[in-house]
Amino acid sequence: MLENTGVSDNKLEDKITNKKDDVKKNISTLNPIDDFKEMVNYKYEDLATKAMEQMCEIIQKFINESFKGSYYIKAIDCLKVLRDACIDEDEAHFFNKFLESLKSSFQVEKFMDWWKLVIDNRITLISKRENKTSMVSDDEAKKFFEALNKKDVILSIIPDIDEDLIADID
Repeated sequence: MLENTGVSDNKLEDKITNKKDDVKKNISTLNPIDDFKEMVNYKYEDLATKAMEQMCEIIQKFINESFKGSYYIKAIDCLKVLRDACIDEDEAHFFNKFLESLKSSFQVEKFMDWWKLVIDNRITLISKRENKTSMVSDDEAKKFFEALNKKDVILSIIPDIDEDLIADID
């Protein structure tokens, strides 16, 4: 019978330690989606919340630093990945709060191209149907999207339009 010398156990521990040291703890603007996924899926430490917070910062940075929408597609891709992770991690409230803050921070009038991409990609609040932890009904999620899709969009494109005409849309 062979005796266990502990050599293979030490190698396994070294691999685990190296794996722990190799994980990214910050999301870069170069590969934000890969960095985010690596942090969220990391098994040795819970980095999901930190990753979500950093992804929000990256999305805001892309929107702010976009020249004529140059980073909007990257921001949309990041927003989609963040939304999916928030559904998977039962963090619907986190995403919904973030999306509402984006709406407040980046007014439709000034960031119309950004909001058009949000509309085109049908990104809205996470509803109870999508995640049981959400406090948002399907109707509320739909209204958030419709508000962007109709009235705000029309007002931003044609600012002098009669408000009574827009009331008919709702």
